[in-house]
Amino acid sequence: MGKLTLAQHTTDVAGIFTNASQRDTAEAALSAARTAVSNQLLTLADLTIRFPRAIEGQLEPDSDLHQNIEDCRTIEPNTPENAVARGRKVIILLTAFNAERAAATPPDPEFSIKNAVANAPDMKLADLQTLVDDMPDLEQDVEDAKSALNKQRSALKKLSTKVDKNNKRWFDAWSGNFPDGSDELAALSQIDTGPHTPAPSALVINTVTPAAGGHFTAAYVGGGGNHATTLHLQWKVVGVDAEFGHDTLVVLAGQSVATGATTGATVIFRTKAANSQGTTYSAEKTGVAQ
Repeated sequence: MGKLTLAQHTTDVAGIFTNASQRDTAEAALSAARTAVSNQLLTLADLTIRFPRAIEGQLEPDSDLHQNIEDCRTIEPNTPENAVARGRKVIILLTAFNAERAAATPPDPEFSIKNAVANAPDMKLADLQTLVDDMPDLEQDVEDAKSALNKQRSALKKLSTKVDKNNKRWFDAWSGNFPDGSDELAALSQIDTGPHTPAPSALVINTVTPAAGGHFTAAYVGGGGNHATTLHLQWKVVGVDAEFGHDTLVVLAGQSVATGATTGATVIFRTKAANSQGTTYSAEKTGVAQ
C-alpha cells in the first residue's frame, strides 16, 4: 500500500502509547515544579512576615530600623516576584539588625526565629538568603517543564493524526481491493468505525477544605470524569492570578494541594477532564485560605 507498510504502521500505533506515557510524565513534572514554587512561596511569605515582626518587638522606639521594617511591609508576598522583592528588603533589615547585635556589649548571637517545621533548626539570615536566591531557578524549572510538556503534546498529536489518516488509508484500500462476499471484505465488519468516543464528563468537586499555610484538601463526587484520558485539578488565587495557571493531576480518592495563597485569600478551583474528543471543566468551587 504505497510507502505505508504494516510493520511501520504497527510501530506507529505502539508509539502512541509511548508518547501518551511521556506526556503523562511531563504533566507530572510540571505539577511537581509548580508545587515546588508554591511551597517556596509559602515559606518565603511566612519568614518575610515573621522576621520583621520579631525584630520590631526588640527595637528601641527611635531606632532607624523601624523605617526598614516599613519598607518591608510595602510589599505583599503574594506572588513569587513579590516574595523575592520583600525577601531582599528583609535581608537588608536582618543584616543591619545582626550588626547591631554583634556590636553590643557583650555581643548578642545572630538573630533567628523558630522554623515552621517541627523539630527543624531555627531560621537565620543564610536560610532566608537561600530561599530568595533559589526562587528564580524554581520558576525557570516551571517554564522548562511547560516547554517539555508542549513538546510531548505536540509529538502525541502529530503521531495520532498520522495513525488516524493511515487507518483510513488501510480501510479504503482494503474495501476497494476485494470483491463483495469475500472473506477479506467481510473482515472489515470487525473494525469499529464509529461513533467516536464521547467527550469526557465533568469530575465534580464535592468540597475544598482549607488547612494551614494555604493548603486545601479537595474531595470529588464519584462517577465523574468518564472517558477522560487526563484529569487535572486547577486553581487560581483571586487578585493574584488572571487565569487558572496552577494545576496538578487528580487523585480521585482526594488530595491535598499547596496553592500558594496567603491567609484570607480566595482560591477558586475546578477540574479539567480531557480526551481526544474535547475538554470538559467542572463547576467552580471556592475556598478561603487559612
